[in-house]
Amino acid sequence: MNCVHSVTPHTLIQVVSASISQYDVQNGRSSCTCICLEASLTVLERLGDGTAWAGSPDDVANCVNTGVAMYEAVAATGTLAVEHTSVAEILATVARYHDALQPATDKVTHQGLLGSDTSIARVLGEIRGERRDQSRPVAVVITKPPETVVCFLPAESQAEGGAATTGAPSTRQWLLFDSHPRPQHGLVGASVRCFAAEEALVEALNDIFPAVDLGTDSVMSSMYNMFDCVPLSLKKR
Repeated sequence: MNCVHSVTPHTLIQVVSASISQYDVQNGRSSCTCICLEASLTVLERLGDGTAWAGSPDDVANCVNTGVAMYEAVAATGTLAVEHTSVAEILATVARYHDALQPATDKVTHQGLLGSDTSIARVLGEIRGERRDQSRPVAVVITKPPETVVCFLPAESQAEGGAATTGAPSTRQWLLFDSHPRPQHGLVGASVRCFAAEEALVEALNDIFPAVDLGTDSVMSSMYNMFDCVPLSLKKR
């Protein structure tokens, strides 16, 4: 069942949930990178005029279905060397995303290590400070194999706490698009969770990607805790 939940706590504003996840669509298991790029395009276009996210369950499901279709089209060409593709591979081969999305910082990929000084919170802060255009929202595609999700950082110019002169609600929101089911949160399908603070977004990401403690084995610890973040913005047209 498609659901839109309005949530009362200040940190989690809203959850928009579809009835399907990537696992409910044929070839969806390997499509999370394409799905996240489709979500990046869809959500950034909606946020581009400075309004708050107002997507529907159908929008979330469409991101899943279109992302899977894009993956299938690329896979059919035989150009993908591995089952799980990188953001760079998809941007280089899918015109829909290459023509619309661009790196949001000079560094194309920001790497971090869970449970260290380069945690998710630190890397998101780095991206926030280094983005080329502070007046535009940014999508951050986060990959820690085998999963990929995408979060959205608001433009620095968006009002926090609402517009004082108009009484309009705040558009300063942190979004998390996730094509995987999260039954522990009551989410059986893909979802967008909308937060009122970056700390709440980070908490949700740490829940998805917990640090793995392997004791003194630093090599294996690095391998299991490494993640990549690719910040993207819309190309100006």
